[in-house]
Amino acid sequence: LFVFGNAPADASLDGETHKYSSPHHIAQQSVEWAGSMWGTQILLFRDGSVAASGWKARVFEEFIHQHRGALFACDANSLFALVREPDRSVLFELHPAGDDRAAELMDMDSTMQFVMLAASRDYALLLDDTGHVTAVGDIASWCGPSPTPVTTTWPSRAIRAIACGGSHALLLDETGTVLSMGFGGHGQLGHEALSSLTSPLPIDALEGLPATAIAAGALHSLALVAGVVYTWGSNNHGQLGRRPLAPNARSRQEHQQQCCQESAGTSEEHAECSEKGTSVTSEEESELAMPAHLPGALDLDVGVTLIAAGSSHSLAVTDNGVALGWGWGAHGQLGPGAAEHVLEPLPLAGLPAGFLAKRVFAGAGAWTSVVEGEMHDVASL
Repeated sequence: LFVFGNAPADASLDGETHKYSSPHHIAQQSVEWAGSMWGTQILLFRDGSVAASGWKARVFEEFIHQHRGALFACDANSLFALVREPDRSVLFELHPAGDDRAAELMDMDSTMQFVMLAASRDYALLLDDTGHVTAVGDIASWCGPSPTPVTTTWPSRAIRAIACGGSHALLLDETGTVLSMGFGGHGQLGHEALSSLTSPLPIDALEGLPATAIAAGALHSLALVAGVVYTWGSNNHGQLGRRPLAPNARSRQEHQQQCCQESAGTSEEHAECSEKGTSVTSEEESELAMPAHLPGALDLDVGVTLIAAGSSHSLAVTDNGVALGWGWGAHGQLGPGAAEHVLEPLPLAGLPAGFLAKRVFAGAGAWTSVVEGEMHDVASL
């Protein structure tokens, strides 16, 4: 197991934050779940041990140990846990800026068997074993007041996977159809119109292209179709693996900076402005909102088996065991020597000879990449 960027140093629970521009070997064990928030990174191993680093790492470690067997998810700011108790299931939120106690958000129907949890800044999604998705929070909070606890269920499609970004969500149904909902001002919903949706809508551009996996970054999205990666949304750091906006086009990043400079609100409002910005319906951005398959390194005669999305970087594993990364690399999350903006998929540098990647992890609030794999004799490859 190797980590890049801001990550735990090892499995000894030292609680410190470490920045690794070169891959750092931390464990000989398999990861069950990986989560990242701004300032905190967590790895839960299949043997029950936890490695956490950053802000209030010990608090998160203790909470996860206490609720071993729960479903976990992170947004940019909090850890969420769905804990099954004898007579009920409870959704908790643990925020590092709080008083070290998890807030009980909502009791869930104890007869429902939830199998997956995902979280955005505004709401959490829960997937049960029948393919129903429940949303807890305010799915329209990007254009309204502070979120209030509500529950909405969509029983019309059997959903098999869910993913949440900064303020948007992706759903994958049993036919391979990808649906999206949430804030769409950066094109992260995959629809030509850069508008927001309060209920999931199939992405027309992927019709006839059944997906097998989905991933959501802060402002971008990925889908895996027959070994090919499709991307859409914000490309301000190259996280789509496509050409950046035209040089003569005013970038969304510049627009966001002006928006935040003009804002006289709180630091929280500045963060919201920076994350969401204001929709700018330029021709270039509408083009990036339409899902397109990756060019460059993925035109080789290999397929992709797994995808992951960080805040503004993307990861993939090919069927011959190569870990690829692209997008924002300023914190070392794409390996040593990587540019600040990597505009096409490239192998993560620095992994040892003979290492074959099997899985990759990142987080929507994270500057971290985690690669799990196996060592092989170089002569046998």
